[in-house]
Amino acid sequence: MAARLVERGVERSRIFLEDESRDTVTNAAFVAERYLTAMKPRPLVIVTSPFHMARSLATFALVLGPSWPLEPHRSASGSKEAEHAATETLYLERTRALLAGIAPGDVKRIAERVRATLHERVRDAPRSSS
Repeated sequence: MAARLVERGVERSRIFLEDESRDTVTNAAFVAERYLTAMKPRPLVIVTSPFHMARSLATFALVLGPSWPLEPHRSASGSKEAEHAATETLYLERTRALLAGIAPGDVKRIAERVRATLHERVRDAPRSSS
């Protein structure tokens, strides 16, 4: 996707890649921690499939807080769009439960919590050494 954006004229320095997460909340936390905490809030484009957009926007809003305007950009629909969409409400509820007690925008605490619980939420995540 990054190569396609560059081909279409987006400067490489404006594209943030995150390749360590295995779920949406970890993706949002790692992007925020790695790239966004050092920046002044500005519109952030969220690119994902149509079925996943509402949960992605809600998750990034929980992680980043209200100062970051989020702009949706839907990719093409996949062949199992309806099947995947059926789980979105459940996954968003789990994300809200995971982040309960942490203020939206407290990236440090959110990143700590998602790292500490990643092995519980994602099957292929490495086990914690503690």
